[in-house]
Amino acid sequence: ALFGVPSFILLRFLGTKMYLSLCMILMGAIMTGTAFVRNVKQLLAVRFLLGMVVSAQFSGLTIYLSLWYRKPEQTMRISFFLIGAVLGCSFGAIMARLNNCEKELLTNILREDAGKANGAPNSDSWISWRQVKYAFTDQRIYLHMLIGIGNMTPILCFTLVLPSLLDGINASAPLTHLMVAPMYVIICVFCLVWSYSSSLHNEHSLHAATCFFISLIGFIILAFVGDQSKTAIYVSSCIVCCGMYTAFPIALSWLTKNVGGHTKRAMAICCVHAVDHLGGVLKFVIYPEVDKPIYRKGHLICAGATAVALLSTFILRRSMMKENQRRQFLSVDEYRREDAVEEPCDKHPDFRYVL
Repeated sequence: ALFGVPSFILLRFLGTKMYLSLCMILMGAIMTGTAFVRNVKQLLAVRFLLGMVVSAQFSGLTIYLSLWYRKPEQTMRISFFLIGAVLGCSFGAIMARLNNCEKELLTNILREDAGKANGAPNSDSWISWRQVKYAFTDQRIYLHMLIGIGNMTPILCFTLVLPSLLDGINASAPLTHLMVAPMYVIICVFCLVWSYSSSLHNEHSLHAATCFFISLIGFIILAFVGDQSKTAIYVSSCIVCCGMYTAFPIALSWLTKNVGGHTKRAMAICCVHAVDHLGGVLKFVIYPEVDKPIYRKGHLICAGATAVALLSTFILRRSMMKENQRRQFLSVDEYRREDAVEEPCDKHPDFRYVL
């Protein structure tokens, strides 16, 4: 969490290709060094170094995807990336070398999609410090942080106790693993279908809110069913996972589409990711070992976090709707005044927020 923003600054100076490659090499070296750890202090030091390197990966890849795909295409691309993480495998693609004509065509398509909101700064600097300021003063980014932490806290915490929760069904270890496998297949299918619907209709808030509501219902059922019904525990766990995993790429692409300016968008992604993972610090507090196997308190806390994400989604949607309506009816003088602002990013009067 601490190194999310510094990693972005290094990414801007070194470049995505070099920095992400360097992070992968360092991660491999640090993980190899874990084999030679002999005490707790050495383990904590190695894990700290690993966290420094890993902090750049997801945000860096998200930034990279947001640069190379048009806004209507980002939801499905981020969904593919998340599904790869869920399944524990990566998707590779063989890219043929583009000729100059094809490069120019793709560049023009991306430039037209970006519009004035993502125009490059007038200076030759790698980082626009004006856009950095915009990122920290935009209230909508803080709402995205609330949505993110409300989504990531259940993901990081519930995934940790899922095997223990299924063990409470009193199934054998091999049977427990067989029960988990179809659950993740269902998650992937639901994530693809719902993300495709979001991309097709170019709508994110209601799709994400639906996912949060599904997770909320699942957590409430888990909290009050206890160990009374084994079937209810399994079905509710599947409902929770489908909702919280599917909401992640939809909410993330909602952020990338609605934040203009390369530096501002990159800063927003890094800040949101950094705050998101703070929920993982509390996982042993939310789901203590003494609550096993029911975990009623943990389920209620995760339900509360999901409710915060759901409420923040509606507040953010309302804020964007009001701003779109305001820009729709600007007078000529108001339009000229806002159009004259240097590096307006998503504050440009022609920019419309995707709901």
